[in-house]
Amino acid sequence: MQETFICTLLVEDNLGDTHLLRQMLADSPLGKAVLTCTERLQSAIDLCKQQPFEVILLDLSLPDSQGYATFERMRQHAPQIPIILLTGSDDQELALRAVRAGAQDYLIKGEINAHLLIRAMRYAMERKRTEEALREHHLRYQALFENDNIGVFIVSVEGSLLNLNQQAAVMLGSMVDQLIG
Repeated sequence: MQETFICTLLVEDNLGDTHLLRQMLADSPLGKAVLTCTERLQSAIDLCKQQPFEVILLDLSLPDSQGYATFERMRQHAPQIPIILLTGSDDQELALRAVRAGAQDYLIKGEINAHLLIRAMRYAMERKRTEEALREHHLRYQALFENDNIGVFIVSVEGSLLNLNQQAAVMLGSMVDQLIG
């Protein structure tokens, strides 16, 4: 397998954890990470403005931010970069909340090994690429649908109108939102 390098931002204030994660990433046969480390959330936000990262490994307990708010702020400032949460807490509610809000993974520090970490990073990057491709396809579809000079109707099997473009509404002599359903 060809060795790959993943440009990674590690946001971790515990030097022992930083060293351990650095060693895991250096020893992995799946790929290597070019690691930039910082101990504070604000420094991480500033770094994301200065250079591109392919993935962020984010501790949820930092000197300048704690808990879910840490993830929210990082995601707000770097929405295009996949974020993997690293925590010492096995809080399933928090994990589900974060994943539903866009975190790519929620890893518990005591349970991580090199293989799991690199795999989570690679999968996170691939999911983010897939999300971007879907978003682009949706925007193209939407533009074609809305700007077509031909009336387009999308009808359910039961016969209810699920969607239609403006030209179709004109053909029916009504407004789009009045016709759907």
